[in-house]
Amino acid sequence: MTTGKRHDSTHEYLHRLGVPDAAAATTPFDLGYDPATVEAHIEQSGHLMASLKISMACWLVADVRLREALAALDPVEAHLRAEIQIRLSRPSASVRSCSRRPTKPVSSRSSNSSGRRCGCRTFASKSCSGSRSTVAACTRTRSRPLPGESACRRRPMPETVAIDFSPERATTYGDDAAIAAVDVIRATTTAVTAVALGRECYPVPSLEVAVPLAARLHQPLLVGELGGNPPYGFDLTNSPYELAHRTDVERPMILLSTSGTRLISAPQRAEHLYVACLRNWRAQAKWLVGRHDRVVVLGAGTRGEFREEDQLCCAWIARELLAAGYRPHDQRTRKIVDQWGEQPVEALLVSRSVTYLRETGQDDDLEFVLDHVDDLDQTFEMRGSRLVVADGARPPRVPALAGAQVAGRG
Repeated sequence: MTTGKRHDSTHEYLHRLGVPDAAAATTPFDLGYDPATVEAHIEQSGHLMASLKISMACWLVADVRLREALAALDPVEAHLRAEIQIRLSRPSASVRSCSRRPTKPVSSRSSNSSGRRCGCRTFASKSCSGSRSTVAACTRTRSRPLPGESACRRRPMPETVAIDFSPERATTYGDDAAIAAVDVIRATTTAVTAVALGRECYPVPSLEVAVPLAARLHQPLLVGELGGNPPYGFDLTNSPYELAHRTDVERPMILLSTSGTRLISAPQRAEHLYVACLRNWRAQAKWLVGRHDRVVVLGAGTRGEFREEDQLCCAWIARELLAAGYRPHDQRTRKIVDQWGEQPVEALLVSRSVTYLRETGQDDDLEFVLDHVDDLDQTFEMRGSRLVVADGARPPRVPALAGAQVAGRG
């Protein structure tokens, strides 16, 4: 420390701050270290230890002065402040008993960490300025404004939108983030088409889940693919075109795909998981605005790639949220929106997914995707294991999923 032209030692500086001398103490070191190593460590970290001592001393001095100032207040006022903060912060039993003690001046020696926590919870914002550690504690314990404080004074959390891909990323954004799952070619397009036609839809992450579910549903329609091929016993592949031309809408559909249904079924902890595609991208964006502060538009990913058709759909949805005032979660989100947000639907034709459909003779699905853009004014949400229209009303419970006895497959 420098005072004019003279450099104070740490001890002298603390003494000038009013910190009394403490008794000397020893610190045991690991006997596995030789004396030279211990000496070198102390020498290297000496300046950090000095800074830490000064910081802790400043907290102690500030805490003492704060308590002295509060003690000078009218006892009734001080008691009321303590009671108000205790009720709002909901402290633990040990802290509550500490906070109810009458406030009185204390010395620097007695101003330990528990005393600072007590002061912080008792006297709200004033004590928060006294210690770094108590700022976090005080902020966490306040779940509502103080009496007389307007709710609008609290800084709201910024609304954000993120673009990402792969089922593994579904749980990395927290439980409070709303997820819009996208797999344009073809899982989410098939799922949305099914529910829009009035068919029950149950996306499943694996064949092991599909088989017992099929045993509980009445005459289920098994739709899907694994590695591009429909599993044995399935009625048709993951084809929105073929599904749209079927008339047996009374048969509940079990949908399985390599990556898309894994994405839809993965984030079990997410409170809101929507299923979107090019058919309802605009309706999905409108539904999200104002309902959710944190949104993740998540592409399925195929063989580790974020395919172009999914980037396009994700960018269109995120673009609408950004226009409504949301902020991009990161630079990656901004970059994808800038690259794909204004592209026409034909831009997806460069995708390997398109090449696969053409090479396997599934051009009808490609034409279906290109011809059905923004033609549905509905949003679809997962409720349990079933995909339903997100109209705010809960669908009737399915007897099979509720444990009731139903007929087997026909």
